[in-house]
Amino acid sequence: MPWLNPLLFVYAFLTASIGTAGYLGPMITGTGKASLISMVAGFLSAGLILAGVQISKKNTLAGYGLCGLVCIGLIARFAGPFFTEGALYPAGIMVIISAVSLIGLAVGHSLNTYRS
Repeated sequence: MPWLNPLLFVYAFLTASIGTAGYLGPMITGTGKASLISMVAGFLSAGLILAGVQISKKNTLAGYGLCGLVCIGLIARFAGPFFTEGALYPAGIMVIISAVSLIGLAVGHSLNTYRS
């Protein structure tokens, strides 16, 4: 699954970037209050994804399982605002990239299972 790790690196980068934008965006535009929890959650999620990639080098199921749990958690967190309020940013983007990553993890797991 050489394609899966780069996908997860991009996912981690986007997660941290959107969390940082949640913190810096209101300060730059002057609208609202900066959300420190957005930045902390973004970097924590990205850290867990990167930890999962590292763990997957020794234990594929545990490492990618951790990444899958992060995807499911972020989908659960952002699905409500995305589907009820139609908020494309940041909720919609997070739901979409989390779903793409989760699908990638499922496909990678299936390919790995059938090759074994």
